[in-house]
Amino acid sequence: MSKYFKWLLLLLAIYLIWNRCAHLFIATNRVIASVGLVYDPGAADSSVRNAYESVLQEEGIPHRWISYHDFILQDGRDQLHRFQALIFPDALCRTIPIDVASRAKQFAQCGGKVLVVFDAGTRDRRGHYRKKGIFVNLLGVDYVQYDRLRNAAYLTSHLKFNSAADAAYWQIPPGKVSPSNELMSYIYGPMNFSVPATRLTSSSTRVYASSPFGPVLSRRPVGKGEAVWIGIPLGALKASGDDLELRAFLRTFVETIAELPHLVPSPRGLGGLVIDWHVDYNGEWIWLPSMLSHHLVRKGIHYEFDVTAGPDNNHPGDGEGFDAAGRGRPLVKEIMHYGWIGSHGGWLHNWFAHNLERHKLSRREILHLVQINDECLQNITGYPIISYAAPQGVHPQPEMTEILQQLGMCAYYYTGDAGSAPNRTFYNGRMVSKKVVAFPIMPNQNTASFYEMGEKHFSTQEIETWLDGTMKYVIKQRTVRLIYSHPHDLNTPQLRHAFSHFIDGVQVELRKGDLQVEPMYVYAHFLLRLVKTRTSFTRIKGEWIVHLSNPQGLNDVCIDMPAALLQKSFTLPATVSSRKTGDHWLFTILPDLQDLTLQLPAAKN
Repeated sequence: MSKYFKWLLLLLAIYLIWNRCAHLFIATNRVIASVGLVYDPGAADSSVRNAYESVLQEEGIPHRWISYHDFILQDGRDQLHRFQALIFPDALCRTIPIDVASRAKQFAQCGGKVLVVFDAGTRDRRGHYRKKGIFVNLLGVDYVQYDRLRNAAYLTSHLKFNSAADAAYWQIPPGKVSPSNELMSYIYGPMNFSVPATRLTSSSTRVYASSPFGPVLSRRPVGKGEAVWIGIPLGALKASGDDLELRAFLRTFVETIAELPHLVPSPRGLGGLVIDWHVDYNGEWIWLPSMLSHHLVRKGIHYEFDVTAGPDNNHPGDGEGFDAAGRGRPLVKEIMHYGWIGSHGGWLHNWFAHNLERHKLSRREILHLVQINDECLQNITGYPIISYAAPQGVHPQPEMTEILQQLGMCAYYYTGDAGSAPNRTFYNGRMVSKKVVAFPIMPNQNTASFYEMGEKHFSTQEIETWLDGTMKYVIKQRTVRLIYSHPHDLNTPQLRHAFSHFIDGVQVELRKGDLQVEPMYVYAHFLLRLVKTRTSFTRIKGEWIVHLSNPQGLNDVCIDMPAALLQKSFTLPATVSSRKTGDHWLFTILPDLQDLTLQLPAAKN
């Protein structure tokens, strides 16, 4: 070996030692507020990873992916300088080694928060089920029963919360749980999930929800930290078109349990509603004026009216359509004063839905029918039609959304992902569109429109409770939801009273500045901009350094900082407004900046 090569090796060794020491020094003086998602690089399910990634982006949660190989290189205390919370997702870490669990336990004992989902650590490297899951001692839940139960180790079951309060804690909105606290679907009743047979192994484990086969959602103190167990496949559900569970449970884990700073996925950090009226046929020539005369639509509340514009409804030539270019035109002009006009399908409401559902329309025909509907409405309104609602909820994915994207639309009402927030929905394992946002309906158990509630004999009080609960939910959680119906649905004094009482409450919250009601496109444009925001929260010595950047602008972006992280007094630049809500500081960026750095005094440990 040459003398030159020996010197080179010596210099390299000195550099590596110096680099490691520098890294450790920085780590002890810097804390990055972030979520770490631990995964197995050998796991092939990219759809689940993409599902988690999309929700974390849309919720403004700072996060990084870390392979389990890198994760086990540092002990739990060191990890706390890189992450304050760890997630072991479903499908992405089934075969991780036992060493990972010991590191995770160290992390929790030192104050970190850990979330284990469904099948994490359930199998060995050969793919065989372990005798017990590697996280049993951390979670206090034995979630692998294959040796004992074989085919009965995983079953299909409903998910039942212990109480309505427990469902609310995990950010399940009103209307998504039954009176017996089961998680509900739209139309079909209680939802079915793949769940493992489980049993408690620790008396300190707090159970929030169960199946008949054992705990499904639990939380346990571990040292200075906590460990959370969720026994349904959150990522796989999102990848298959059910967004709510992943989004709601992640939000609770990150915001409430881990208390991490993050961005708020609504303009100015306010709760938001979309009140979406579907105008289907010529019966609305009577019911739209009735709504106006009963003051069920009021100026200052920005409703959405999605209109099927053609002169026919059930078949060509029947003359039963809304006829927006003819007799319906004055009504379109009138309702424009109360909100935004969107498209409600392809020219003939029932005929279009019937033929679309039965695959009797080619892609070219679908495009043509939606386009002429849009053009008719644009000729009346004077602005492009950029939002859409499917007649009778018939929205075949991904073709329908691809057509909307081709037509330049940015948002659509959706019966999938029921009860969840606006999102870039998934179908068959992939994101349908990066440019067109789905707005799921907000159900009231297995109904969504007032007509359906009447058919199911909901009382006026039950409807009022659901409406008021939905409004309070979006305000408290600082999120967005869509409720919808048809003008002709308000065909009884009882239903009109329920909705009028709700609108009274909406006006009160609008005046207080705690709520916003906007058409779909407003929230869609904001969300599509928000996901492009690069965000970091770093504590260096006695300061939090918050940095945001977005080439499309930061106006109306809101930062949520837990008050416990900050000193009681601080100074903000004129470009940022603040308000305190409960235990959180909300900082809203006012002008259209592209880059912002805040320096805030950190609370003393």
